[in-house]
Amino acid sequence: KPFLECQHQKKTISNTCNLIFRKNNKISSRVFIAQCSFLNLSDDNYYFFTLTDVSHQNRTRVLEKIFYHDVINTVSNLQGLSAILNNINRQPELTEYLQLLNNVTEQIGEIIISQRDLLDAENESLIVRIKEVAAKEIIQTVFRNAGFYDTSGKVNIGVMSETTDLTIKTDPVLLSRILTNMLKNAIEANASEIRLGYSSAGQTVSFFVHSNGFIPNEQQPYIFKQNYSTKEEGRGLGTYGMRLIGENYLGGKVYFTSDEQDGTIFYIDIPLDLNT
Repeated sequence: KPFLECQHQKKTISNTCNLIFRKNNKISSRVFIAQCSFLNLSDDNYYFFTLTDVSHQNRTRVLEKIFYHDVINTVSNLQGLSAILNNINRQPELTEYLQLLNNVTEQIGEIIISQRDLLDAENESLIVRIKEVAAKEIIQTVFRNAGFYDTSGKVNIGVMSETTDLTIKTDPVLLSRILTNMLKNAIEANASEIRLGYSSAGQTVSFFVHSNGFIPNEQQPYIFKQNYSTKEEGRGLGTYGMRLIGENYLGGKVYFTSDEQDGTIFYIDIPLDLNT
């Protein structure tokens, strides 16, 4: 089919195709990207046809979807059970532990969903659900969840006052997740004081997380690099994911400033209305 369309349209055509073939008396199935390109050279027409085996990538994506579907359902059941135990508990000495169990299950669920969304974003399949929401509500949601990540209870976390009641149209779940990531990074960087807030200018609203920590100058150029982290290996997806989702899916700009005097501020500037 790509070859026939390429002949007709005189341009590069790509399609996914499934091929079944026999090898060593065994039947196998493969998924390919079939691509045909056209080139006219000295009045002669040439067609270049290639097959790229993407069976492994397709299989991996299917397995990832199955895994996340099953594990998210399992965690949801655990969250439901935790909520029931909290509601029926009549023993005061267990209250603290049951609340801790509830917090831990909520945090596990958030970690799993965040990782799934990051993979979907990289695969260009993340779904954006635009809703009308108050900017204050976004900030308060992140602030309420701060206790999940400040397990020491020693970080002074607060909300900057904002006099303007601002309504925006965006994906509140993805935006909250980005701001939560900023908050977690500040806590993990041993900041002792963190402030959440937002400001607006024209058709843009700027959300920020301001901490009294400082990122050394030699580290700053690498903060948004994939897999880079100032912590142990494997911790660098947070900042990369913030920029990937914030800019590619929320139409915003993710950046930061950091110096020893003013501390570190992570920003995400987004349009007031993502539909426009």
